[in-house]
Amino acid sequence: MLNRIEEIKNYRKLVLAANKESIKKEAFKDLLNRLLAHNSETKNVVDVIQTSFNFLTQL
Repeated sequence: MLNRIEEIKNYRKLVLAANKESIKKEAFKDLLNRLLAHNSETKNVVDVIQTSFNFLTQL
């Protein structure tokens, strides 16, 4: 697994190169999972963030 700084740098490169909002959204979700979903408590937080994000994008 890459360290957190490398994960964020890779995310930034992907977002800067992306030309679609959907790619940026998926990259953010993936980043959250890689950085925060290592235990059940933070995984629950990531799940809530993703659910809220999905709800807001459908408004």
